[in-house]
Amino acid sequence: MAAQPAPASPAPASVTPPVTTPAPAAARAPEPPAQPEPPDDVQYDAGDAGYDMPDDGPPPDYDGGYEPAGFDDYRPVPDSAHPISREAVLPAATGSVVAVPAASALAAAAGESPIELKGEWHALAARLPVTGLAAELARQSEWAGVRGRLITLRVAARALADTPGRERLRQALAEHFGGHVQLEVQFGETGDGTAHAVAQAEIAARQQAAETIIHEDPFVQALMRDFGAHIVQGTIRPVNIPPAA
Repeated sequence: MAAQPAPASPAPASVTPPVTTPAPAAARAPEPPAQPEPPDDVQYDAGDAGYDMPDDGPPPDYDGGYEPAGFDDYRPVPDSAHPISREAVLPAATGSVVAVPAASALAAAAGESPIELKGEWHALAARLPVTGLAAELARQSEWAGVRGRLITLRVAARALADTPGRERLRQALAEHFGGHVQLEVQFGETGDGTAHAVAQAEIAARQQAAETIIHEDPFVQALMRDFGAHIVQGTIRPVNIPPAA
């Protein structure tokens, strides 16, 4: 029997490989530019950030020369560019004299007559239009003299010699005498020539006069003689009689 031929194997199906379609250029993510490799001989500080290259040297147009400024290039600054006030550098006046500008003092001394005190200082001090510390300084001070337009007063309390009311008193004296006035206040012993001392003496004299009048009154003497009455110490007060117009 003749051998049967082997059946033919079926031909394999043809497989078409998938075709990859490249994406459009706009859809592809851009590739970052390649960073240049830093040279091996460059050293960076710890505080440097990024890949900024350090300064490799002077700019191309630098010629490496140095030209010092000559004497002809010097321009002195004029004095008027920065004026300095003498008042800003002079020390402040100290002491018990009320400071005034020297120019004003010279002008006043040249055009004004010396001050002349008419009457008693205590009377003038009592009626000057001042209050507060200025009034206390006037009443507690004693007239020590005058030289030209400079008035000198003396006080027994050191605090009054440096009181802020001194300037106000000087202004009041300038208004009274007219024109420029300088005032010097000295610290020292005073007598009975101050307005305060005179006022205290007047009060004591009036008190003594009032007590004398009461003790010499006939009615009071009769009460003391017949009824054993007595005057209580410190109960007698003088009556303030207004001055005649």
